[in-house]
Amino acid sequence: MKEALARFQVAAFVAHDDIEPTKEWQAEIERALRTMDALGAIIGPGFLESRWCDQEVGFALGRGKLVLPLKAGGDPHGFMGKHQALQVQGLDPSVIAERIVEVLTQNSLAAERISEALVDRLVRSTSWDSSKQTMGLLERVSRLNTSQVARLIRAIDENIDVREAWGVPDRIRALVERVGQRTA
Repeated sequence: MKEALARFQVAAFVAHDDIEPTKEWQAEIERALRTMDALGAIIGPGFLESRWCDQEVGFALGRGKLVLPLKAGGDPHGFMGKHQALQVQGLDPSVIAERIVEVLTQNSLAAERISEALVDRLVRSTSWDSSKQTMGLLERVSRLNTSQVARLIRAIDENIDVREAWGVPDRIRALVERVGQRTA
């Protein structure tokens, strides 16, 4: 899932993969929690058995960050139990990643950062398919800042995989007209 999210310019921290041997693991987790924009809580048997996962969720909630419960065999509980979980059990990681990005575009706590990531992804697109997929996600954002608007317009001229992707230049112009009016 971490690799699938990276394709959307979303960096994910997974403690058991990202902490290098000999590093103080608790300090590394705390650093990640202090610098995160959102927390995806994969609620499965391992989450429910962990002595740490609920504390990480509480840390995120206490900082006013978005906590997205991802239902993978367990139900949200405690303070995150009041929110509907995203059903992910049995889904391909690429599908889960796209659904997470969709949720992030609609959430006021995460929309600004995910909009920036999606604009960056489109500007750097290396295929027509990627340009079209990214455009579909960008069309869900409700605001763009002036820098993002300028970068999208320049992408039409500067990136052949944006310019030549069927319909994408017109979709960019329509998006800019729709949400560029409400720039941040």
